[in-house]
Amino acid sequence: MRTKHDLAQPALVKEALTTKGYAYEQQLDYDNQRLEFLGDAVMELIVSDHLFSQTELSEGQLTRLRSSAVDEASFSKLALRFKLDQDLRLATGQRLTPSLLADAFEAFIGAYYLANGFEATKAFVVESIMPLIDLSGERDPKSRLQEMLQAKGITDIKYHTLAQTGPDHDCRFEVALHIAGTEVSRGRGRSKKEAQKAAAADYLNVL
Repeated sequence: MRTKHDLAQPALVKEALTTKGYAYEQQLDYDNQRLEFLGDAVMELIVSDHLFSQTELSEGQLTRLRSSAVDEASFSKLALRFKLDQDLRLATGQRLTPSLLADAFEAFIGAYYLANGFEATKAFVVESIMPLIDLSGERDPKSRLQEMLQAKGITDIKYHTLAQTGPDHDCRFEVALHIAGTEVSRGRGRSKKEAQKAAAADYLNVL
């Protein structure tokens, strides 16, 4: 398994693993946010290309699969898989969260792209992330939950946004799922849709 140490430029690895909080605390003139921005774009392009070329799924199915591949949950798992947490530079007292792990993975992909080029990065991304994707075209948790509840005659399904934190370019949302007027679960994500899916998945897990 390739790791962060396979990068040709150690300085890029250090930048990718430097959180904004650590950079502020240490008065550094860099953090991993620019690489995170680049890595996010690279990931979306490569995953989109792979799904389009390797499946015959509809546009809606492709969109759902891509969303499941390039979300915070997938990225945080990949960060742990490649042991990015071991060298992630956190501020004093800063807690290691799925959000920080996901940001680090995106930044790592951005660094990998700069160091190794597009084709090598494409091979790396396909190898590392495709095993996490169900290519059967299964609906996302929100759609599955809605279909299941409607089959039981339950139509009062609402998602309420509880909080929005972070700057505009890096927001985090917390959403509560209400069924028939009762809160049954909560979810967090980088968008309202992602947070809603997380809340639906959490509720499906306890059914």
